[in-house]
Amino acid sequence: MIPRIRGSAVAAALLLCAGCGTATGPAPSPVSEITLTCPADIKLGNIGTATALVPYPAPTATGGTPPITVTCSPPSNTSFSLGTTTVACNGTDGVRKATCSFKVTLLPPQPVLSVLNYVSFGDSETAGETVQGTRLLVDGANSYPMQLLVLMQGRYTTQTPQVHNCGLEGETAQAGATRIDSVLDFYKADVLLLLEGVNSLTGDFAKDAPAVQTALTHDIAAAKARGMAATFLSTLLPEFPGNCTPSTPTCRAIHDNAEIANINGVVYALAAQQNVPLVDNFTAFQGHPEYVDSDGLHTLPLGNHIMAQQFLTAIQSKYEFLTPTQPQRVSSASPLAISPQCPHDGQTAVMGSR
Repeated sequence: MIPRIRGSAVAAALLLCAGCGTATGPAPSPVSEITLTCPADIKLGNIGTATALVPYPAPTATGGTPPITVTCSPPSNTSFSLGTTTVACNGTDGVRKATCSFKVTLLPPQPVLSVLNYVSFGDSETAGETVQGTRLLVDGANSYPMQLLVLMQGRYTTQTPQVHNCGLEGETAQAGATRIDSVLDFYKADVLLLLEGVNSLTGDFAKDAPAVQTALTHDIAAAKARGMAATFLSTLLPEFPGNCTPSTPTCRAIHDNAEIANINGVVYALAAQQNVPLVDNFTAFQGHPEYVDSDGLHTLPLGNHIMAQQFLTAIQSKYEFLTPTQPQRVSSASPLAISPQCPHDGQTAVMGSR
């Protein structure tokens, strides 16, 4: 009987220990990795100083084991420089780590123009005529009006300026005076850019000076009569007969630079009399034969760029603002409409001429 009691005790003990080491509750969840979410990129405009204090919200951290320490560099509410700065943030609970980043961009006051619609009026030097082999062809893409438009588009990125090329090859100042009214009526522009007169020169200053003066006076009066903001009047360009070579099909540098200078004296006086801005392209070109083609007269793309920059500088001094402090004048003409009087307007390719 005693062995039987002992067996029962052992069995009972085994039953009692059957549950030894078994968890009485649910197993703990594993700790997840940290996720760090940065604030959205920040862009601030119209900053008039080199640096500015920028506060920003702290990144949001999830996962890990609290407490989670988050640091960012540069810190919130510290000085940021103009331009774009990347803020790098780190989060850790002492074991796990996470990172994120965002950008802070500070923009200076943006330049804008108070007038946006420009008409470039003149002869072949406005049209963009250039020497191509034995012919003269109009290179619209490299004309000064097109280069001026490109400069404007690059600078005034919040606006859509228009520059219409109304140059007509071979035109005299007198002929231009008969054409300009219909051009200005068509485009309803804000500003007239005027370079005209070299084809009127005959070598007789006593005759040429009043002819050019009368024609340019008519052009300026036509712009004023239509309420245009201004006429920017350019001096005539110098010519470079030294550019002509024996292989030049036709050397067109046939005008005496002394007479051109004298005619420019008339242009200077007219600008003062009519109270219109003067753009002195003659002086900008003096001593720079590299601006002019092998016929000594027509401008190369580099020369056209110089003219475009000259006109832009004059426009900036009168109509550029760092904030839109004056209302924009909006043209009622379609930017795609081209006057039949301006066959090279909008032209971006090399086209046949003469």
